[in-house]
Amino acid sequence: MTASGDCGLPPRHILVATDLGLAARNATWRAAQLARAHGATLRLLHVPGEPREAEAARTALAQLAEAVQLRLGVAADVEVARGDPARETSRAALAADLLVVPAREGSSMRERIAGTTTERLVRASRIPVLVVKRPLARSRDRTDLAPPPKDLYDRVLACVDLGPGSADVITAATCLSADPRMEVFHVVAPEKQGARAEAAGTGTAVERARAALRERMAQAGPAADARAAVGFGHAGASVVAKERAVGADLIVLGRRERRLLGDWFLGTVTREVLSGSRCDVLLVPPRPRSFAAESAAATPDTSAVG
Repeated sequence: MTASGDCGLPPRHILVATDLGLAARNATWRAAQLARAHGATLRLLHVPGEPREAEAARTALAQLAEAVQLRLGVAADVEVARGDPARETSRAALAADLLVVPAREGSSMRERIAGTTTERLVRASRIPVLVVKRPLARSRDRTDLAPPPKDLYDRVLACVDLGPGSADVITAATCLSADPRMEVFHVVAPEKQGARAEAAGTGTAVERARAALRERMAQAGPAADARAAVGFGHAGASVVAKERAVGADLIVLGRRERRLLGDWFLGTVTREVLSGSRCDVLLVPPRPRSFAAESAAATPDTSAVG
């Protein structure tokens, strides 16, 4: 939980998928600060809509990389690729272990968060994806965005379902948290309360969930003074309400593996948290490749991208 990166799974290679818009610049600054905190490499990728835009895009990326270098001391590689944005980003992500994308701007909630390319990237990604939503302030001279004052997040809310991937979610949250009082949160659904209590015979579902949550936290390793919290209600709404209550600036959420034909955008809870929250959201995929894993040699999996 410190800027030294001593947190078990620090990212070594960070990829930013940028369309060169304001939200993407916002995401770039956040990614650069995480790179600085963990000593990670940083790569900026842009896929222009038209080939004739490539040269201008390369110039814009180079200028952004220069600004990051001057202000934060972080060197960034730049790449302008041709082709489908989601496919090219999936290809580039094979050499990364953290993908950073901006929340989309649009007229509807789905356009702001789902956005065609962003939705496909998040669904297909086998590495954690950080969706940057929190806007940055303008610099004093109003010419550019000012990066956040701290490299890591101050108030992290790690949300788990008590499944086998819970320890990965907690570890990922710990890695990006500067807060020794990080909160690990689980929600007991109302429809399960009676059934669980009846099956157990003693105790309540909330009490058993709290015990299971502490067990998952222990499996994740040392987490300083991280707190266990259990809520009762609908998961998506409860997470968003908890974000407001604790003033979280990052929510960490595990993604469940699912068939895409059964859902137009990720899972219900993930969708509701992305659309309803105000803070950044880190999505940890099922069976995630380690933040510190070596680059994969296989070709991109595009079965979830089409």
